[in-house]
Amino acid sequence: EDVNIVALSGIYETSPVQTQGGYFLNAVASVETTLEPLQLLKELLRIESALGRIRRHGGTDARNIDLDLLIYGDTVIDEKGIILPHPRMLGRRFVLDPLAELEPGLIIPPTGITASEAATRLVDSSPDQEVRRLGTLEEVSKHWADS
Repeated sequence: EDVNIVALSGIYETSPVQTQGGYFLNAVASVETTLEPLQLLKELLRIESALGRIRRHGGTDARNIDLDLLIYGDTVIDEKGIILPHPRMLGRRFVLDPLAELEPGLIIPPTGITASEAATRLVDSSPDQEVRRLGTLEEVSKHWADS
């Protein structure tokens, strides 16, 4: 396989940001891959499409799935079709909280700060955004199955 999931953060419930609708579920996965960054991004978009996601240019509509490529090692890219690290990740608790759980010491290029430091700074600067850890994937799945 070209992509293998190495680790998965807990599942987080997050209030909507810059969109209408209900709460979102968020998680971060660490993967090993032989794909180059643009190939990996295209694979994520293919998966979204296969799951029924319709992307609208500049849209912030509610969606059934949203897969983003956040970081690719220490790679920094800013070109048509791909920007790494993800250009809005440092302003999103629903990204940084699970990232900090999964890999707290991960250095976010080119900032030089760790995922944990970035998450702490954002919590302090945006306390009104609701982000709540629900549990592991297994715990959340069991809860829904039992409901």
